[in-house]
Order: sequence, then C-alpha cells, then structure tokens
Amino acid sequence: MVLKFATFFKKKLRLNYLHVLCLLWLLLIYFTERIYPIQTLQKCNWDLWEPWADQAATAAAAAAKDGGSPLPIGAPARLGLFGDPQIIDNFSYPGRNYFLKRATIFITDLYHRKNWVFANQVLRFDRKFFLGDLFDGGREWKSPEEDAEWELEYQRFMRIFSDPPKVRDSEARTIFSLPGNHDIGFGNTLMQGAHARFVKHFGETSSYHFVGNHTVILLDTIAMMNTDNDKVYRRPYEFLNEYIMGVNDEMKQQPTVLLTHVPLFRDPHLSCGAKRESKENLPYVKGYQYQTMVSPEITDTILTTIQPVAVFSGDDHDACYIQHNYTVSDPPIKKTAEEYTTKSTSMAMGISRPGIQMLSLYHPHGMPDPEDGGPRSFETKICYLPNPFYPFILFFLLGLFTMVFLLSLNFLPVLIPTPMYRALGSHPAVVFADDSKAKRGFSSAAPPAADESDEFRNRAIVNKRTGTADIELVSSLRYEDEENHNSDDGNSAGGLTSSGDSKGALANASRLISSAAVWKQIMRDLIVIFAVASTFFAILSITIYWEE
Repeated sequence: MVLKFATFFKKKLRLNYLHVLCLLWLLLIYFTERIYPIQTLQKCNWDLWEPWADQAATAAAAAAKDGGSPLPIGAPARLGLFGDPQIIDNFSYPGRNYFLKRATIFITDLYHRKNWVFANQVLRFDRKFFLGDLFDGGREWKSPEEDAEWELEYQRFMRIFSDPPKVRDSEARTIFSLPGNHDIGFGNTLMQGAHARFVKHFGETSSYHFVGNHTVILLDTIAMMNTDNDKVYRRPYEFLNEYIMGVNDEMKQQPTVLLTHVPLFRDPHLSCGAKRESKENLPYVKGYQYQTMVSPEITDTILTTIQPVAVFSGDDHDACYIQHNYTVSDPPIKKTAEEYTTKSTSMAMGISRPGIQMLSLYHPHGMPDPEDGGPRSFETKICYLPNPFYPFILFFLLGLFTMVFLLSLNFLPVLIPTPMYRALGSHPAVVFADDSKAKRGFSSAAPPAADESDEFRNRAIVNKRTGTADIELVSSLRYEDEENHNSDDGNSAGGLTSSGDSKGALANASRLISSAAVWKQIMRDLIVIFAVASTFFAILSITIYWEE
C-alpha cells in the first residue's frame, strides 16, 4: 500500500521525496501558525460558559407570573482583560548576547500578535482593558533624551496590539491607560518622567467607564503607594473624590468592577485556588521598584470607597482567586468582593500557560443589585492561550524525522534493497541497490545488456542528481560489488550466498557513508527544505501584522 502511494506520487504527480518533505513542513507551519491558535481560542467561546440565557429566561418567567412585564433581557457586555504583556526590550535578559535577544524579541512579539489577532477574531470582545506592565523596561528610559528610544518601543507595542481602524476613536477602543511598575516604577521610587510620558501616550492612569450597566474603574494604585510626592499620590485620591461626587443615583445602582495592576492586600497564607500554576500562595514582599500587594490601609480605603463586586489585578503573572470581606459604615454593612489576579499574556513570564481573563457583565435595567438580593451580575473565565512551546516540539519531531528519512534514503538501500527506495527517488545508493538487486536474481526482469545498463545508469544519475562524483561513486560501488560477487566460490549462477551478500553490502555501505558526494546531497536537500520552510514562515509572520 505504501509502495503504491509512493509510486503514485512519483509517476502520476511527478513528485519525489523532496517535494513531499517540503509539503510536510509547509503543512506543519501553517498548522502551528494559523490552525492551532484558532482551535485553542475556540474552546473559550462565550456561549460555552455564560449563564445569562438561562438566568434571563428565569427572570422573565418570574416577572410574567407576578403579572408584571418581563424584564428587558438585553445582551451581556463581553470584556477581555490582558495582564502583563511586558514586551521584551533591550533591558530584558541582560546576560544574553545581541542575536539571542533579538531572536527572543521576535518570537515573543509574534506570539503576542497571533494571539491578539485571533482572540479578537474568535472571541469578539466588546471592550478590552490592559492591566499594566505593557513594557518590560519602560521605567528604565528615565530622561527626556531617552524618550526617542522609548517612542520606538511604543510604536512597536501599538503594532502588536493594534485596534481595527473602525474602533480606534470609538468607545470600543482598547484601554491601555492602567500603568504597571515596569512602566513607571513603584511608590516612592516612581519615575515622574516615565509617569508623565505614559499619561501623554495612553491617557490618565485612573478612569472609569460604563460598560454593560456596570461601572468599570481603573485605579492607579502604584501612585497611591507614593508617600513622598503629593503631585504623584494626590491624583488617584482626587480621582476617587471626583468619582464619588459625580456618581448619580442611577449609577449607584450599578455594580462596580475595579481594575488595578497591584493586587489588593490579603493574608499571604490564603490559598489562591486550583487555577494557580505555582504551588506557593501570593506573598507579601517588597523589592526594587515593586511590591506584591497594596498596603492594608490603602486596600481598606479602596474597598470601602468603591465597594466593588469584583476586583481584577495583574502583576503576579499567575492566577489567584480570593475573597475580600469588608464593612461599610453608616449603617455598618458587611460586604464581599471577589478578586481575580490574572495570568500574564506573555510566554516569557515564567508560566507554562499564558491566558486572557474573560469577563462577561450582565445587569439589565430594573434588575436588583447582587448585594440587594439580585442575581450575580458577572462571570469570568481564564482563556488559556496556545501552548507557546508546542510548535517547537512539533518542529523538532519533524526535523528529526526529516534527518532520519534522508539518512535512510541515502544509506539503507545498499543494506536493504527494496522497491520502496526506487519509488521515492534516485539517489546514487538507490540506483546501485536496485541494479545489484536485478543482477543477483532478486527481480524477475531480465538484466539489460552491459553497455545499455551502464549508459542508462549514468544518464539517470546525471539528469536526476547533480554531477560526475555520484556516477563515480556508483561505478566504484558496482565494481566492488562485482568483485565480491565473483570472489565467492559458493555463489550460484542466479545469486550470492548470504555470507558474500552481507560482506558486499557492508563494504558498499562503508564506501557510501564515507563518500562526500552523498553527504553533499543530504546537505543540499536540507538547505532546500530549510529555504522553503523559512520563506513560508516569514510570509505568515509578516502577514499576521496586516490582519485585524
């Protein structure tokens, strides 16, 4: 069956082994760069996990039973929360040489871009929010003289995470304005120049947005942690006061969702849940330009002022789920807020499975607030991004298969003559093995005349391979085989004894393995395969930046 298949490719389609290998590489590259990412993201489709259809039907039925009009069902607002993309730059991996660092930047940028494009195409978010740490070394460009270099990094970032033209100036545009400690520094060591530059390009670092009958608040908790410079810490506190004063009665009925880069304080011994990769809980530690949690005092201020039903944070790169219990005075009311620390979307942040935090908001007008006995108004899920190392494993396996196949095609026909090798191609070893097989009586076909067979062999090799070195190799191998054939007294007229056959085959294999012509042919095949595969990969890598 396999022999017929190989013969069909060669005779009917005029394809040889090299065409087939190149085709395998093209198919694998297309699978890893296009099919696999889309298939992975399709597992996160909203309809697979959103509960709103059943909830809306139940609410409508209850209202109708009481004689009232059904509540407006509406549609949920679907948000994508992107944590810590932290694009690699010249300040990342200081021990790596230039070429390795450029390769790292290329691979991680491509991973970000593919996931961004296909996540938008497959999941179709209504709004997208980034949770800080857009850059890895954004805070390191400190002086105005270095702004030009940072500007190049900004343009690179926007090429990766670009919005389609139709939404760039609309309410559906992506919100990048929440800073991380890698963007502007942290607390008392916050870089004011980096902070001002961030605001100039992305907007105010604290803001609120009305989405799906919810109020989504982005709060710059990094600036709130500063205690030395009132110009820095005053801005987020003023924002909170303005927000409280500006909230009308209708807005107060809407549930609030808080987005912060730094997780709020909790007992470090609290479990983070089953979704966390690390076996350790979220610690409470401080270091150069970072702190793993907001201080307890500021956490209490944030919770009692905003009173969120849910908090989403970044910074840690790994998933963590906990609940905050707090009390609001006048009159004292105990409340609970769920906090989800999101996974990083980057493949270079020390986790095996990056992810996007999907957030679905559903709170139709007239529906009671969750804290007043109404149904839960949000659902969230981690959408795991494609395994960043899976393509490399597949490339390695196909590369190993390619090398073994080429070595077998060049060397095995001498030891194990079979029609399969003739169907696959016409290497020098294949031609010689097939000719020896006919001479020894392994084939029912009558051998051609000596002159005709020599002419046929030489012409076939010149036309299908590349030069005289191959002809000389086959001639020398054939001559040695004939010597082995004639020197064995036990040979019959139709073939060799097993001893003579083995000695001749081993001698021929030894000559073939030591031949530069065969190794050159293998290298030529590998170069052709690499050129075809790398060209196709480059085309896909370039065109992904054209997609929206």
